[in-house]
Amino acid sequence: MSIYSLFETVANTVPDHTALVFGEVQIDYRRLSEAIRRLANGLRSLGVQRGDRVAILLPNVPHFVVAYYAALALGAVAVPLNFMMNGQELQRLLQDSGARVLIAWDGFRPLFFAISLSEALCPDIVVLGEKCPDFARPLTRLMQESSDDPITEIVQDDNPAAILYTAGTAHDSYGALMSHQALQFNAQTSREMFRVGERDRIAAAIPLYHPLAQSQGMNLALLSGAVLVLAPRIQPRPLLQTLRDTRTTFLPLVPGLVSALTALPAGENPLSDLRAALCYGSRIDEQEVNRFESICSAPLFVGYGLTEAGPLVSCHRLFSDYRPDAVGPPLVGIEIQILDENSVSLAPNCTGEIWIKSPSVMSGYHNRPQETAARMRDDWFFTGDIGYIDLDHYLYVVGRKEDLIYKSGFPVFPHEIEDVLSGHPAVDQAAVIGVETAAHQNDIKAFVVLSSGQRVEVQELIDFCRQTLPVYKCPTSVEFCSLLPRSATGRILKRLLH
Repeated sequence: MSIYSLFETVANTVPDHTALVFGEVQIDYRRLSEAIRRLANGLRSLGVQRGDRVAILLPNVPHFVVAYYAALALGAVAVPLNFMMNGQELQRLLQDSGARVLIAWDGFRPLFFAISLSEALCPDIVVLGEKCPDFARPLTRLMQESSDDPITEIVQDDNPAAILYTAGTAHDSYGALMSHQALQFNAQTSREMFRVGERDRIAAAIPLYHPLAQSQGMNLALLSGAVLVLAPRIQPRPLLQTLRDTRTTFLPLVPGLVSALTALPAGENPLSDLRAALCYGSRIDEQEVNRFESICSAPLFVGYGLTEAGPLVSCHRLFSDYRPDAVGPPLVGIEIQILDENSVSLAPNCTGEIWIKSPSVMSGYHNRPQETAARMRDDWFFTGDIGYIDLDHYLYVVGRKEDLIYKSGFPVFPHEIEDVLSGHPAVDQAAVIGVETAAHQNDIKAFVVLSSGQRVEVQELIDFCRQTLPVYKCPTSVEFCSLLPRSATGRILKRLLH
């Protein structure tokens, strides 16, 4: 069964229940269902057919939800795009996806303007907003002029539903092709794990183009008959007010947003209705978790996953032990194994590459058979992450395989050094990479962002590391910088450091 069919079942069951909240606007399931049907019929009038790609370049507005589900209703493939990209990156991803239609907000006009010069790149552009260019079609008019007749397209659960591009610059991004089954599995497993129901209000506090916001936000809410709260402004203070006003009960987050919320004055933060939050995307330390839980009076469950996996793979649970540095046990129905360099399975507490097998794993990378073959074997996906599983099946992630540094023949995980450097009172952020010397040996280099008003000498930081770490793990050079390159989720892009 398709995602759209599941949504329609819910909409027919609770038609008068609120589906979306956007500022002062509330949309019930009946109206949302009608809007989706109208846009689906409108897209069909433009020639969109099964398997065509429909690119979506929209902020967190109701029309994102409508466009996403309208594409899926037709058996087309939704392609949510990161609006933080530049114009060249957007063109590259549109070309890679082969999008038949682009649905965009007029506020992003500088991004998509150049696309109008090439019909081969994207034949139809549909724009939301009052400032629709001459070369585009107004989205609201397309919906108004289309019927709300039922969509009768038969879509199987193994049919493609979405192309989700991995984090990074456009040239480094691959499109993970997700089936309807993959998206269903992750949302429905989360519903059972976090006990989400019709009374819940789930906030899209991160952009909906992000896989976590789609799966543990939009799909989780709309396949559960819950309320999806769309945060129009994803800045800490307005977001906090939105969460209070809407009495949000479940909140998916990325680490950068957790830090931003906990940095607000303590008196502004209590969220009396929040019963759980989920954090995913990159490492987050125990102190940050404790601060969030103390300020927001709700548990923060740390999870792990990848775009290619739907995205959630493992997570701490309600009423289960919290283990610092762990990312919880695997979700029900997901298998994890740890393998060495020879693809031999390792015993508990032994470190190796994390492999996963799950109904939520991608079908493959769009138009990239070689890259797909390099990451998948017999339904197992090689994550490229290094970690281990303890005797109770809790997963621990210690770093990226590509980031692992071999110094004097010994493996060094960058996070060990980064954690020590971050403990220095003058250091705000730190990132560590391996650099090749003239003698073709590996040295360790640290990039450091200092706290406001702080100064420190390079040798002092190196000596500080030597107080805790063995000599071979200590950095041999330190470079100070004003900021570290990050993805939209806050993950440090180490490939841009050199």
